[in-house]
Amino acid sequence: MKRYSLVPALAAAAMLLAGPSLLASGTSETLMADSVKARLVKTLGDDAGQIEVRVIGDRVLLLGVVDSRETEELAEEVALSVPGIRKVKNRLELRKEPGPVDDTGNEFKDAILEARVKHILMTKVGKNVMDIEVEAANGTVALRGHVRDSEVARAAIARTRNINGVRKVINLLDSASFTAYHRVP
Repeated sequence: MKRYSLVPALAAAAMLLAGPSLLASGTSETLMADSVKARLVKTLGDDAGQIEVRVIGDRVLLLGVVDSRETEELAEEVALSVPGIRKVKNRLELRKEPGPVDDTGNEFKDAILEARVKHILMTKVGKNVMDIEVEAANGTVALRGHVRDSEVARAAIARTRNINGVRKVINLLDSASFTAYHRVP
């Protein structure tokens, strides 16, 4: 004999009785969470498949335990690159290896690499770099933001790839919405 849970049916009925706006809001947030999750997995790989994504309005909460520091640190930048997302709270935890681990050296190296990338982009790409957010983790560098055109994006990515210490570049740059973002007449 099959047993059916009454909870999903009651939740659906409550949403329908609450009205279309609640239903639309919940549906919209579910779609947004799916978009964030898909972008995380596409950009950061299978490790991001373990991340739970919750969306309320334009805010995202990332929860879970991941295997790599790159996923833990870069997930926020990836989520922020999804249109409509304005704020991310990153509650991801790194799966701990047995024994003492001191990540201070890696954090310091990442900060130096971020500064180096920002400096080189400033000298090679110019003032457009002010709209580019740089985040590094273990040699993986994510570039996120709004740039004037795809040429600026390509130049920023090419320059970043050639910087000593950069293993991989994640392109989260958006040139399509630059005009709307800056409200250029």
